[in-house]
Amino acid sequence: MELNLSELHLPEPNLKNVAGAAGTALLLPLGMPVVHGLAGIAIAGLGIFAAGTAVSKVAGALSGSREPAPAPAPAAEEGSLEDRLNSPF
Repeated sequence: MELNLSELHLPEPNLKNVAGAAGTALLLPLGMPVVHGLAGIAIAGLGIFAAGTAVSKVAGALSGSREPAPAPAPAAEEGSLEDRLNSPF
């Protein structure tokens, strides 16, 4: 008895099947360390982001620098946009 691959009716791989297989593999006992590793990377990244934000705020407060105030809205002037931009063209 010979196995003929052309007679097999296997489903074509698509994103839905691949994602389902990957999700199932992550829920298996051997896949749990991968899930825990990804969660650890996410938590560490969040901690690094929070620490960087805190350090930049403290450094800004100690140096006395403040964020610049927003520029006032330009007053409505007569003339075209090109006149107000002082375009050489």
